[in-house]
Amino acid sequence: MTVRNCVALLVLVIAATLAPTLARAQEGDEPAGEAPAQSASAGAATYGASVPGGSATPLAAALAGVAVPQDRVFSGRIGKVCQNKGCWMTLLDGDAMVRVNTGYRFAIPIDAQGEAQVFGTLGKTTLSEKHAAHFRAESLDVQAGEGWVIEAKGVRVLP
Repeated sequence: MTVRNCVALLVLVIAATLAPTLARAQEGDEPAGEAPAQSASAGAATYGASVPGGSATPLAAALAGVAVPQDRVFSGRIGKVCQNKGCWMTLLDGDAMVRVNTGYRFAIPIDAQGEAQVFGTLGKTTLSEKHAAHFRAESLDVQAGEGWVIEAKGVRVLP
């Protein structure tokens, strides 16, 4: 088999593999590229996994009673959002503040603001000086050391 035939065969295999995905994207069943916001309820926008309905735990109450880490829905107000890729935000409730980490699984719009519900796991983390400097470069004023983080699966920004 010649190199030319190998390349032609490779192109055919790739085209056959991608054809169903491209067809679904054109039909609107599957987004092409970065996933857009999905409407969760009237006027709300959800990023990442869908956020379960029902009552959300206010952030301050969650911090006061953290037991075994488990997936929950937390509520609060959006503080800052990563201005580079939308890969993190802060969730505020009174004096309480945690960093919400998307793990690059989804992005939060850099201009997001207002009330939000976050579906994920709340836990303690130790931030190295290197990572603290990285967050400071992205507009978040943090210091190295122990703090709270929610490893988010989804974020719902309320209207």
